[in-house]
Amino acid sequence: MGNSGIFNVDDISYLSSKNLWSGDNNYIEHIETIDMDGNSNEYEFSNFGEYNTHFLTFNDISSDGGASPLRVRVTIDGTIYNNNYEITRFYADGNGGYTESKSTNHTGFEPLIYVASASLMKNHGTMYLYNATNEDRQVEVNYHAIAYSTAINGDQRGQLGAGQQQTDGIVEKLTFTTNNSANLDGQIRIYGVRIT
Repeated sequence: MGNSGIFNVDDISYLSSKNLWSGDNNYIEHIETIDMDGNSNEYEFSNFGEYNTHFLTFNDISSDGGASPLRVRVTIDGTIYNNNYEITRFYADGNGGYTESKSTNHTGFEPLIYVASASLMKNHGTMYLYNATNEDRQVEVNYHAIAYSTAINGDQRGQLGAGQQQTDGIVEKLTFTTNNSANLDGQIRIYGVRIT
């Protein structure tokens, strides 16, 4: 924890002696913002830095096509993986309905459920990405998302999910796309999480 004026020098010294003070060694750092302008159906991120944990935010994501999940694919050792993703997820909607699904050979991580026209629906969500820079581990994710439909009487749809790409290796790139090749609009922010 960092000091925001709450602790004096004696407090910090005491906490440090008990291994209870981490100083400013744990933090989250903004790496990159991807502004999707509606002119492409694919956007990429490759600046992972030294972080092994990454946090992504998705804001006002929409597309110019029919409803389709936002798909995130990884590139490992020069190969973009279009399959071999193990995922599980739970959807809930505003009328009380819910759906569970899982796959052991999916075509990508899907942190956002229904990316469609901005006049129909806006998507927001977060995703943690683990082990991207660890060559001996599989990359893993967990995510949470909400979609607000302007076309279905303000219906909201939420999603929780997790998954892994079943290939060991350092992730070189993330590719954000949809399965219907629709052009994407909105903003993705990527952060590195440093834990010491």
